[in-house]
Amino acid sequence: MWSPDQQHLVVVGVDNIVTLITSSFDTVSEENILASHTSQSVSLGWGSKKTQFHGTQGKAAALTTCNYSPLSSRDSKSAAVSWKQDGMYFAISYVDTNSDMQYRTFKVFDNTGKFISLAESSIDERIVWSPEGTWIFSVISEFSKKKVVFFEKNGCFHGDFTLPFQSDQVNTIDISFTIDASLMAILVSDGEKYQILCFYCFNFAWHLKKVFNFSKRVLCMLWDSTNPKKLYVVLSNGDLRSYEFALHLDCSESFDSILVVVDGKKALVTPLNRMIVPPPHSAYTITAPDFIHSVVFKPNANDFLLILNNLTLLSCNYGVTHAKEELDSSVSLDCSGKNKSSITCKVPHVTKLAIVGIDTDNYEFGVLTDQLLYSLQVGVNTTEVVFFKHDGDSYRIIKKVYLDFSVRIMTRKDIDTILIQMTSGDINCLQFSSIALNSAYVNMFRQFDSIKYVSSDKFLALSNYNLYNENGLLLSNCSSYAFNGKFLLYTGLPDMLHIVAFSEAMWKGDILNTYSRRVERGVKIVALCSSTGKLITVMPRGNTETLYPRPLVFQNISTLLDEKSFKLALDTVKRHRINMNVLCDIDFQHFIVNIDEFVVNVGKASDLNMFLTDLCDSNFVEENYKNVFALSKSLVPSDKVKKICSLVSAFILKSNTLINKMFTTLLMCFCKTDQLGIALSHVHDLKMEKITSSTSLLECIRFLVNTCNFKKLFNSALSTYDLNLALLVAENSSSDPKEIIPFLESFRSISNEEYKRFRIDEHLKCYESAGAHLLKSNASFSEILDFTKAHCLFRIVLPHYEQGSTEHFVLSKEYTSYLQSESRFQCAGYVFWKLGHLNDAIASFISGNKWKLAFDVIISTDFTNLESDLVIKTVKALFSENNRDSAIALLIRSTIDVDDKVQIALEFREFRIAYNICSYLGVLYKYFDTLKSSLQTSIDELIEDLNVKKVDVVAHCKRLLEIISSKNKRLEQIQSGVDLSDASSEYSVSSKISSTSKGSSSRKSVYKRRTLKRNSPEEDLCLLENIHSNVGVLNSCLVDAEELSKAWFLFNMSDECCLKSVIKSVRHGVFDSINSLYSNPSMFSIVPNTQDLSYQYPSNCVVFPLSNKDLYLFSKPELFSEGDIFLEI
Repeated sequence: MWSPDQQHLVVVGVDNIVTLITSSFDTVSEENILASHTSQSVSLGWGSKKTQFHGTQGKAAALTTCNYSPLSSRDSKSAAVSWKQDGMYFAISYVDTNSDMQYRTFKVFDNTGKFISLAESSIDERIVWSPEGTWIFSVISEFSKKKVVFFEKNGCFHGDFTLPFQSDQVNTIDISFTIDASLMAILVSDGEKYQILCFYCFNFAWHLKKVFNFSKRVLCMLWDSTNPKKLYVVLSNGDLRSYEFALHLDCSESFDSILVVVDGKKALVTPLNRMIVPPPHSAYTITAPDFIHSVVFKPNANDFLLILNNLTLLSCNYGVTHAKEELDSSVSLDCSGKNKSSITCKVPHVTKLAIVGIDTDNYEFGVLTDQLLYSLQVGVNTTEVVFFKHDGDSYRIIKKVYLDFSVRIMTRKDIDTILIQMTSGDINCLQFSSIALNSAYVNMFRQFDSIKYVSSDKFLALSNYNLYNENGLLLSNCSSYAFNGKFLLYTGLPDMLHIVAFSEAMWKGDILNTYSRRVERGVKIVALCSSTGKLITVMPRGNTETLYPRPLVFQNISTLLDEKSFKLALDTVKRHRINMNVLCDIDFQHFIVNIDEFVVNVGKASDLNMFLTDLCDSNFVEENYKNVFALSKSLVPSDKVKKICSLVSAFILKSNTLINKMFTTLLMCFCKTDQLGIALSHVHDLKMEKITSSTSLLECIRFLVNTCNFKKLFNSALSTYDLNLALLVAENSSSDPKEIIPFLESFRSISNEEYKRFRIDEHLKCYESAGAHLLKSNASFSEILDFTKAHCLFRIVLPHYEQGSTEHFVLSKEYTSYLQSESRFQCAGYVFWKLGHLNDAIASFISGNKWKLAFDVIISTDFTNLESDLVIKTVKALFSENNRDSAIALLIRSTIDVDDKVQIALEFREFRIAYNICSYLGVLYKYFDTLKSSLQTSIDELIEDLNVKKVDVVAHCKRLLEIISSKNKRLEQIQSGVDLSDASSEYSVSSKISSTSKGSSSRKSVYKRRTLKRNSPEEDLCLLENIHSNVGVLNSCLVDAEELSKAWFLFNMSDECCLKSVIKSVRHGVFDSINSLYSNPSMFSIVPNTQDLSYQYPSNCVVFPLSNKDLYLFSKPELFSEGDIFLEI
């Protein structure tokens, strides 16, 4: 036999001579296989048997001798050779004839022909070295059983498993492995029939997954070198059959997620949602009378069917939990109640049914409904689809369909349709009712499923680490997947579990938001328990692991909250160490509406206290769990804690039963909202036996001490004025008794109860309450006054004394001093006014700039006791605030000197008022010249101002006309096609200001351009603005002129006022200039095309084409008419 690298050839002759030859046919070694050899330790291996660890067998196992069994009568007595895959070692199976008892064993040599080891037990004829080179496999017969054994390369026995045959029942013909050593096929025969047993290694345990029966002789079986899961079988009649294996974990879609592992005639069953059993163990085992062909689950149920090789069927139906004595004989418990008196999970009732109408086991089965079963038999170019219906104790054929193509794989779509994939890759929908084929997709898949999303059918398929849907490639780098209606979960490199929120956009390939977490290398998804958020995965070595991805957990919590299963939701949050705020933040409105039911459903005070302790006002879901697709369904208010605590406390207080059961929860509600006083008042009621609770007083105190800040709690206990309660709080804390006890005794020593409460409130800095108790304690007025001044309690203390009393007067004076020191002059003024201190009241109002109030005080008196300076200040302030009527009334009625009255009137140009005051008092002769001189001065100043403004307006209008005329000429030349690019102009026409600067710098640049400087960029706009502002000033001057003209009439009844001629001149000059500007046709000559010419501008508006080429609209200034200004006498 040639080595795998084709470098050496081993030849065993009939004379038992072993010859090792190189590829050039040079002899390396030659010796007799029967020669005695001394075993050597293998370098870097297990070493000799004496140095190995033998586990529970102990050290005595190292001293045991070799166990050899006599040669089987079926043995051909020929030698067999097996090379290690790296070509470094080979093993020879031979018959040892040196002893009296002939037996078969093997020896191990290296590629130089050097002896390495001898097996320590006898074997059967066939020997195989595993592909990874770890073990040497063979078969032995022991105690009437046939076993597959595996040795290490030093010849030591490593392990075994039993074949389902007697030792003399069959003969082992061949053992073959896949490239990755995950599958092993053993060919056996009893002389008439041939069987191929396919084993799969799972968590270091070999399970018999499939048994193929052949009536013809099997000439050869071989694993495909490119597809490691494909087995070829050649029969003696010339048939070539191929079998393709795929790792498929049979798991139900129901709540319990029943997992069934096939091992020959045994079905290892575990409800994954209820218990996780480490493989290769299971919750319980169902033993069948024949080899299990396949397992099919009924839709949306725990029930399943075991299809056997003899075409019988075991129907496993779940009911109530059975007692041990009620179990079926075929069911044996493993990890579920094996050593206990009760069963920890439901076990099925097994019923044996027959499948009538077919006579071969070359079928693949599936379930459509509880009553319908279908099967496929694949031929060379045809496929037979058979539909069965449950009828009593059997399934009978009701319909057959023949397809003219071969089928690779099939799955159920719905109650009427199955999906099948052809060997060409096409996928078709086969409907039971109409038998219609609908071709859809082209890809070679090893697993595909039909899923429901909302109301539409979706398709998912896995092939070569790519996940497809009906639109094409959906995801790459996918080794396994699962779907629960809302999330798509898949595993892939680099060792990550990804969770994608299912949506129409995601289905089209737009995957934006993904939750990922690291997992072990090579992990695959077994089952997804949506009801608990549990994800069961299997590792490459075979052991299972349970994960709780946050998106699934939050989906489960949200579902429980919608179903009002608040207790289960809270337990889930607590189990997964999630912040309790999610219970109310996921759907706050729903939670508030059902908060009473939440309290009753949870039921335990400890759980409610835990929930209340975690509460915070922020939206915890939106802030911390966005990455796990957790979103709030309603708005969370900013006062969430206060609202929830108030509702919970109000609900508990409605029922004495709830108070008795959840008293600590009631206290927690008040502690969470900083209402420790209310909490301690309820504790005080408990102490006084006004209420009853299952929680003792001492337990309540300890609960508050552990929950709240001790200093706040102790002060709140003091605020109840119950010193025993305060002492009880201090005793259950870590405070120093040497400090607390003397402190409390200082209060106990006070005999006056009100004064004791005053001292307690003073210590707690509750000064208003302390002041009320001090007034009731009959303390001295001096102590009351000092305490009132120290803590500003005048508004509380003043009503206690009768108005007009000495105490009330003293307190009021102190109160006004305090208000003035705090700059609260208006309040001080009112207090002074109430006390009758009018001058002080006026002074306070004046200090606070409350002149109207000062006026009210002055008017309400007879002016006899008022200070003149205060009145003068008030009059001047009223004039300054344009409160002319009040100022004149106060000036006339006041008792200040005539000189002061005249001086104030002249200061504010009230000449007529001054004239009338002097006339009324009979002193006009004394002040006539002074008044007339002041009036003349005012008129002269007004005339000067009018002339200045007139000159400015006339000059600005003239300059503006020049600028606009020049610009109109330039625009006409541009329209006629004259090139003015090189022409210079006295008037610059600039575009709009374009600047990248922002803020104040941009505004400064605009103001800098807008000046009256000649030929500046925006001189025209600035001129127009100045014209309007000057006209406004002229109009205000004309108002002053009217008052001065009326005053002049009083002093000079026969002479005409000089203002009339001046104003006529100013008005005509300004009016003519403005009319010339606003009535000039050239002002309207050019209007930009971008403007809406259909717009009707007001009659007093004019359109100006100014420097920035925009339209500016300015209202035409209006001047007073002469009749409005002057009196016709």
